[in-house]
Formats: sequence, C-alpha cells, structure tokens
Amino acid sequence: NVYAIDYYFESLNFLKITLTLLNLYIVLQLWYLNPYDIVLIQRIGRFKVFLSKLMAGLSISLLFMLITVLLVTILGYRFNLNTVHTNYVTLMVYLIIFTSFYHVLMIGFSFLYHHILSQFIVFICMLIGSILVDFLMSVHQIHWAVLLYNSVFVNLHIVENFELTFIVSPIYISFLMALLGGLSYLMFLHRDF
Repeated sequence: NVYAIDYYFESLNFLKITLTLLNLYIVLQLWYLNPYDIVLIQRIGRFKVFLSKLMAGLSISLLFMLITVLLVTILGYRFNLNTVHTNYVTLMVYLIIFTSFYHVLMIGFSFLYHHILSQFIVFICMLIGSILVDFLMSVHQIHWAVLLYNSVFVNLHIVENFELTFIVSPIYISFLMALLGGLSYLMFLHRDF
C-alpha cells in the first residue's frame, strides 16, 4: 500500500513536470522560432494564424498527455499499484485543465516579455506551486499567501483523503484561461513581424 501511495504521488509529479516542459517546447517552437508568420498572416490573416497555432499546440500537448496517462495507468496495473484512491479518469480531466492552462499562460508570457527565458519563469513558478502545498495536507490549513499564489499559478495537489484537486475552482481556471487567451490575441494583433 505504501508503494501505491508513493506511485500515485510521483506519477502526478512526473505528469505535471513533463507536460509543462512539453508546453515550454511547443510554445518556443510555435511562437518564437517560426519564421513563416509573415507569409501566413499575409495569406490567411492574424486571427486564423493565432487560432491555428493555439489549436495545434493544444492538440499536441493533449495527445501527449493522453499517452503519458495511459502509460502511468498501464504501469500501475502491471505492478499492482492501484488502490481505491487512484482514479485515473479524474486525473485525466484535471490534467487536461492543467495542460491547457499552462499552454495559454506560456503563450501570454511569450507576448508579455518577448524573451525565451519567460517560459522558464513559468516552469519554475509551477514547480514552486508544487512545493508550497504538502502531500495529504488539509485544504483548510493552507496559508492565505499560498492560496493567492495558487490562484495565479494554478497547480494540482493531492490533499487529505487522497483527493486530487486544484486549490481554486475549475470555473475560475477556465475564466483565467479565457482572459489570458484574449489578452494574448490582443497582443498578437499589435505585434510587429
């Protein structure tokens, strides 16, 4: 049972880190290192270029997320590490929200700071958010500063009773993603190529 609990915690950390690093790579390739933006914008317009880049990046990261969750699930079943608290469907839904949020956040940071290191700042802030909340900690014991930090850099946590949760509401995360996506689009409209 101890191995199953440790596997659940470590697989969540593995998934969060690999998905954020993949989003970092995708955003670097799509938004920084793409020399064909001028040609695409002249042919099809800024909105379609922005939307196609956003959808391509999200579809690649979500496909990779499905593959890694499937890998974690198969390994868990293979080594008999699944217990009552392991719910991979909930994990997959929360990871879809997590991956989409960090993809949009990295796009926003790429337009805001115009530097490649801004992507690493987002990754480091995600790691700090993982460290701030202890494993199996009660939600009511979390300090207000940590709650404020997790409202900006949203993160997945395993709290008491092995409950997988965001500290903030998924509706708030969806609103924040829409706001960041809209601001990113506005910055993309005024970007010089």
